[in-house]
Amino acid sequence: MDKIAGPGNIYVTTAKKKVFGDVGIDSLAGPSDITILADDSANPVFIAADLISQAEHDPDSRSILLTSSLDMAKRAIKKIYENIDSLVKEYGNKINTGVILRSLEKNCKIIFNKEKEWLIEACNRIAPEHLEIMVRDTKAVLKKIKNAGAIFLGDYTPVAVGDYIGGTNHIIPTNSNARFSSPLGVFDFLKRSSVASYDKDALDKERKFIETMSEYEKLFAHRNSVKIRFEKKQE
Repeated sequence: MDKIAGPGNIYVTTAKKKVFGDVGIDSLAGPSDITILADDSANPVFIAADLISQAEHDPDSRSILLTSSLDMAKRAIKKIYENIDSLVKEYGNKINTGVILRSLEKNCKIIFNKEKEWLIEACNRIAPEHLEIMVRDTKAVLKKIKNAGAIFLGDYTPVAVGDYIGGTNHIIPTNSNARFSSPLGVFDFLKRSSVASYDKDALDKERKFIETMSEYEKLFAHRNSVKIRFEKKQE
């Protein structure tokens, strides 16, 4: 094969790193992360459930809430504990509370700032893999988001929609790589070649620039490869 693409855990990522160069890869992804951007109109029960669902992936998973409502922040914290208790009651030892609690303890951040613009700027700096926007003016906020892998709008579009059924690509840049990367797409399976074709007149018009630059770099064989084409004896 020429290229390997697809999600995976630390073992998959390590394997990709080892073979990169012999074959192409899509990215070195992980651990997974979520940022939720919310105001006082959002439902703290939903927020808590989504932060926990992210923590379920891995002890290193990152879960962040950015909110303009201090009351919302406090309620979300309370609901996180209540939600975990409910999961244990419903699923017993099937739910991996050890992973969830380690992830939340290490990597869950709840950040309050009453200035919505500050929160949007913080979100763009975080450049999350998954971004949930739960605010009144969803479209206005969405227009200001520059860096995010996959964006989920409103109270009824949790990340699980994208995980399983929503249809959006779910191989998404992690580790703030959304600043310069996009979800996996068709162009990841296409490659291009650049093509140049000069005739003698065209090269003659530009050879002085090539010769000067190559001389500055002390790459005299480069300079000569152009110069020799205009000497009388070329054999």
